[in-house]
Amino acid sequence: MSFEKITLNVRLSYEHQWTFAREFHVSPFNDRSGFYRVSVTLPPNPPSSSITEMCEQDSLHPIIQVHLYTGNTETFPAQGLGPLKLTAVLRPQSLIPLTSINLLRALLKHPFLLFLSLPRILYQAWILHYKKHLSVFPRPEPHPAASRWPQRDKPSGGVGWQSETWLQSFARRRAVMFLEHCAQEHDVAVKLIAADPSTLPLEFLPRGRPKGQILSIYYLSPAFFELLLATPSADHALFLGASSKLFTVSSEESFLLVFRGFVEKAARSGSPSFLQRLRIRQIPTNLFDASEFPIPDQHTLDPPAACTVIYFSTLGALLLSFLTEKLEELAYRKAAVRFAPGQEPWKKWESAWAAYQTSHDTNSEENIVEKNDVGYLLGSVSTNFE
Repeated sequence: MSFEKITLNVRLSYEHQWTFAREFHVSPFNDRSGFYRVSVTLPPNPPSSSITEMCEQDSLHPIIQVHLYTGNTETFPAQGLGPLKLTAVLRPQSLIPLTSINLLRALLKHPFLLFLSLPRILYQAWILHYKKHLSVFPRPEPHPAASRWPQRDKPSGGVGWQSETWLQSFARRRAVMFLEHCAQEHDVAVKLIAADPSTLPLEFLPRGRPKGQILSIYYLSPAFFELLLATPSADHALFLGASSKLFTVSSEESFLLVFRGFVEKAARSGSPSFLQRLRIRQIPTNLFDASEFPIPDQHTLDPPAACTVIYFSTLGALLLSFLTEKLEELAYRKAAVRFAPGQEPWKKWESAWAAYQTSHDTNSEENIVEKNDVGYLLGSVSTNFE
């Protein structure tokens, strides 16, 4: 994370100040847009006295101020930091030297303090959501490391990468088998590059020199493989991935060519497979035109019917994926959880389609967001409650 250090400003009474963009998901009631500005007032040089006497002097207490601004990181610094949303001030009332005895005394005095952190967080979240009416933002994927993402000049990256689930692991193995076959049979070169620096890139190269350019696929998390397995076609996967920013590719044409299985223009039986019918049922029928998003009768990651074990494993993976989404929606609805508009996890197709229409119809009054709108400026804070 890069910091911008500001010089001493006597009038504002702080010695140091840093301004930096938000990079991490801290609260479910705020998205990651905006900036932090941290100001620190340091105590003066300590006198030549003992540490205990020094800590008893009020003039030696530091002051830390954190300001949260809601500006757009894409337009900074041209449009400034944006409106101020939140201010937090830490002003210690007393200081105690960090010694072994003082630390042990604090632990004995408050033995259950650490264990109460989670219950207190949940209680405050309940108040903010159900009493203060703050909407919820889903947890986003961590930002990718600069070395793992195209056209990213920020040196920062995520620190809380999620572990791969069984479903994502199965989908990844199916994608790897498919890409290995494409590399050998069709002389296609593909690279899978994870945003997590601890995950090694995967390369699928033909025996000889590749005929065309290498297709690079950059993905934020293993959820990319589940998306690839659960969507009925490469067009749908690319469409949904672009909206959620779950992955990006070096060439859309090469991606569609590879994951259409080189059989898109082949003769079709007109009868989608059972697994394909399962996938199609998860997509709202009124969103897509069949001519714009063609659906093949057989998914490129599906095994032949003769491979009974892999076939039923794929069937189980799809059923588990779709059932998990339905149970998640049911749980959120029963708990009366209110998401920020367009952020509902079970409305990913509708959100993707709305974003697609907005990007292709910039003159529509319904799709233009006014920059002085209170809900836009303050993120989850809104005066219109459901």
